[in-house]
Amino acid sequence: MDFNQCIRFLESEGVRCTTQRKAILQYILKNRNHPTAMEIYKDLVNRRLSNSLANVYANLDLLEKVELIRAIRYQKVPAKYEMATEAPHCHIVCDKCGGIKDLHYLSHSETLRKAVLNDTGFRLVDLSYELRGICQGCHEAHTL
Repeated sequence: MDFNQCIRFLESEGVRCTTQRKAILQYILKNRNHPTAMEIYKDLVNRRLSNSLANVYANLDLLEKVELIRAIRYQKVPAKYEMATEAPHCHIVCDKCGGIKDLHYLSHSETLRKAVLNDTGFRLVDLSYELRGICQGCHEAHTL
């Protein structure tokens, strides 16, 4: 989903497209590195689009509630955000720096959905693994 599609979606949901909401969406669309609320806030402050971290959190909560973005929450790592319109996938988290990488090969395959439904009667709506490790950068810094 591109920026204009996101705006049309918000309007169809009856959500006002404020300057700050647009800026947050643009930031998440542009920065596919799973930014935190603080990273988004710092960018908005630098561009003079916000002076309140609380407002950034409120907007992130609203965008998550209408299922336009997804919060990624793992132990010991501040919530990070990505577009909910991406194909469902899992993540691996670095135990040292908290960095997150996408794992698209661990996803909600149709085979898995059918197996879960047949075995349990549950309709799979989300899949979450907490895969943890040490990223290459932290590993290299530790071995120097």
